[in-house]
Amino acid sequence: MSYDGIVTNVELSDFGVTFSGNFSAGDYLNFTTRTNTISGLTVGTAVLNVPAGSYLVKSAIGANRTAESDNFTYQLELNGSLVGNLGQTETGGLKKIGVDHVAAAFDLKETATLKLKIISATLSAWTIDADYCYLYFIRST
Repeated sequence: MSYDGIVTNVELSDFGVTFSGNFSAGDYLNFTTRTNTISGLTVGTAVLNVPAGSYLVKSAIGANRTAESDNFTYQLELNGSLVGNLGQTETGGLKKIGVDHVAAAFDLKETATLKLKIISATLSAWTIDADYCYLYFIRST
């Protein structure tokens, strides 16, 4: 992703992250639209269809666990390949936990699919706390 020159336009979109029931390794999370100003960005089942452009995407998952030592990791998946950093929960402490956010920057020449994938999840009956979940898009032109 290159920012040579002047950015003349920035578009933003904000999505909630949800999952029905308990999630585990290999699951993909769902999205609900909060604000979407990126023309052509659409929501499918556990997938966002992303039009061509230059992007910065950032997400965090708030979750509840049943045991204090349990942990999960997650990452963005673009067209079937993992991108950006690996997010992970804090271990120890309370059953309501904090997480690392995940972020990725990429340029698309054509429409692509973006998913939020659970990479690993230990033991707990993990549930999403939707009030503490988000996925933000910034597209520049």
